[in-house]
Amino acid sequence: MINTNTLGETQGGNKWDGAFGGGVQLGATKTFNDIKFGASYSFRQKMQKFDKYTDVIPYSLDVPASAQAGASYTIRPDVELVMDYKWIDWTGVKAFGNEAVSGGLGWKNQSIIAAGGTYTVNDKWKMRAGFSYGNSPIDDQAVFANAHIPVVTTTHVTLGCSYTLSSRTSINLAYIHAFNNSVTDSGTGDTFSQLGQGTKSSLSVDSIVIGSSMKF
Repeated sequence: MINTNTLGETQGGNKWDGAFGGGVQLGATKTFNDIKFGASYSFRQKMQKFDKYTDVIPYSLDVPASAQAGASYTIRPDVELVMDYKWIDWTGVKAFGNEAVSGGLGWKNQSIIAAGGTYTVNDKWKMRAGFSYGNSPIDDQAVFANAHIPVVTTTHVTLGCSYTLSSRTSINLAYIHAFNNSVTDSGTGDTFSQLGQGTKSSLSVDSIVIGSSMKF
């Protein structure tokens, strides 16, 4: 691992390091005939620091607080539509929200909207599709500092299905596509931004997820 401030090896010397942490999440749901509402709030999850790499990661990598709310509507017994909103407080965690010159990544808070639907084909098969849009946490003042973490995608679509093996077990398959998006550093941010003006980050993603679930 390289320390970008000194262009030399970090003090950790590529050794294994670990950290413990914990947090609390609260949620609630309410059903009105064919409409269901749900909301949750995750408090900031505190983590220990990585002792061996404080020259690269001076702060603990806490999981930021987030709030989420959504609703579903059953149009008919075999069709359900859902919509969801999520907010992530990246600026509340120094490791992510501080500017690069202060040991952070310069990330901004995220707002994400998602919508999707489920079609029950029969007792065995369910088909799903979804769409989401959310602003990138990396804006045009933090591209250079995040050249090694190009999480700049904003729009995603998913297609999937599940097959019920028994009353307790099912197999799930999903395809996820993140459309290509690019962000160019404007050079109007901190020193890293000024030095890296014109740096461009682009990313698109295709992934397939296979899993199983079991009810207890």
